[in-house]
Amino acid sequence: MVKQKIFLKHELIINIIIITVLIIGIFSSIKQYQNYKEYTYYNNARILAADQINLVKGCFIKGSFQSSGYRKGDYPVVIIDIDGNILYSEKTGYSVKDKVNVNEFIQIDKSMYINDSNIVKTTFALEDAGHTLGFAAFFISRAE
Repeated sequence: MVKQKIFLKHELIINIIIITVLIIGIFSSIKQYQNYKEYTYYNNARILAADQINLVKGCFIKGSFQSSGYRKGDYPVVIIDIDGNILYSEKTGYSVKDKVNVNEFIQIDKSMYINDSNIVKTTFALEDAGHTLGFAAFFISRAE
């Protein structure tokens, strides 16, 4: 009788542990799925900006961005050099000749969406002959 009570007590503890692990697994799966949905926005933004980035790269490499024939594209773009100096901006909040933190600028995370949750930022490196010269960030509506 005593052995049976001890066995039932251990069985109850084991069942509680199993249920806890299952609940944690379900919640982590839901969270991972929510994060996975975010990636589709980033991938779509990169596809939408693909044509415009080629034009930006060509004009950027030529030298003076404004005088090299760049026309405003479908999506606002901000261009910085490797030191973080803003060279060109079509986005409010970013002014030419201001300086930004390069690491924060190129990051694609959810921190910027606190202020503007309807915009997806996608960043491209501007390279010439294998050397990074700067970065371009496009700001695209999630509805696109």
